[in-house]
Amino acid sequence: MLYEPQNPSTPRKPFLWREFADEWVKPMLKILFIVLLVNLFLPRYYVEGRSMEPNFHERDMLLTSAIDVMTDSLQRGAVVVLSSPVDGIMVLKRIIGMPGDTVEIRDGTVYINGVALDEPYINERPNYSGEWTLGADEYFVLGDNRNRSYDSADYGPVPRANIRGAVRLRYFPFTDVEVFPTP
Repeated sequence: MLYEPQNPSTPRKPFLWREFADEWVKPMLKILFIVLLVNLFLPRYYVEGRSMEPNFHERDMLLTSAIDVMTDSLQRGAVVVLSSPVDGIMVLKRIIGMPGDTVEIRDGTVYINGVALDEPYINERPNYSGEWTLGADEYFVLGDNRNRSYDSADYGPVPRANIRGAVRLRYFPFTDVEVFPTP
């Protein structure tokens, strides 16, 4: 709006709520709606700990997609944020076993339904063993830093309801920005 000097003889324009709503309230509601949608479907998380090294480090900032969980399109190899079944703390892990799988760890190798899993992303081979059979709605998750991670090898399979989202983007630090497509 441009400045127009008022002539004292010209009556002042009355304050109109409709103009105020059109110029201020509606744009603010649109911005609020967009922010709510982004936070609902694309939550952001901050990495703490070293259980996912060498791929994720302390202070990495991540954008996740809750849509993958809602549409049941999680896949083996996806890095996910989940609520720990032990204490409810949000943790970052990689999906290794899918519903109905049998996961076995022996001699430093992970086997899925009897087939060795190729894992170029791990820090070191696991020095523990065990076997787990997953239910219809359970996932087996492990940290990439296998021997320094508290994960499904310790507390067992995780229900799908605990998974909050799949990691889609590391946006900080800026030198390590990376997009993570569906595996």
